[in-house]
Amino acid sequence: MIMPDFGSQQVTYAEARRQLQALGVSVSSIEKVQDQNTQTAQADLVVGQYPVAGQVIDGTVTLYVSVATKNGANGQ
Repeated sequence: MIMPDFGSQQVTYAEARRQLQALGVSVSSIEKVQDQNTQTAQADLVVGQYPVAGQVIDGTVTLYVSVATKNGANGQ
């Protein structure tokens, strides 16, 4: 199976998981990341993935998911 491109589509973790399950693949790992670009965006968006889009899924799928930050946190 070929890995879909979640990172450039503004896909939520739940939607990415649903799409992978429809392909018969389960998410093996979820990494929460704090991204400067997601401070005012919706949390739980897929911002990265392994394998990358277009590569063959070898059984292990990792999704990197954004964590929301509050505006003005830490003086930013």
